[in-house]
Amino acid sequence: MEIMGFNIPEKKRIIIALTYIKGIGKSMSKKILNSLGIDHNKHINQLENKEINLLINTLNKKDEFNNYIYKIGNELDVEIIGNIKEKVLIRSRSGQRLMLGLTLRGRTHSNGKTAKKNKRKNFNDSSKKIKKGKG
Repeated sequence: MEIMGFNIPEKKRIIIALTYIKGIGKSMSKKILNSLGIDHNKHINQLENKEINLLINTLNKKDEFNNYIYKIGNELDVEIIGNIKEKVLIRSRSGQRLMLGLTLRGRTHSNGKTAKKNKRKNFNDSSKKIKKGKG
């Protein structure tokens, strides 16, 4: 079955099947199903057309500013890329680390130097021109 351009397996429970949509995790799936009053243990192929249409309308719902309430798929990608570009543009600490290809939240106590060396080595290798022969 296809919902909003995402292939969803029909034999899985609805709470798990909704996680196949990019931007919806298990907790978000649970909130959506609770708000719609759909049983979590139902399988996709057990849903009625009315319930499927209600689910699609809920995922497509917009707020008063004409923004999607649930950012999924392309809308989510655009927002994430915009946030990253903004961090780089304002030259925040996380933006600078993003430009360097380092982790944002630590985790470089013992492996940061190695990661930097490997990136630098790979970057330099790709920018050199390969000469054939001896001369």
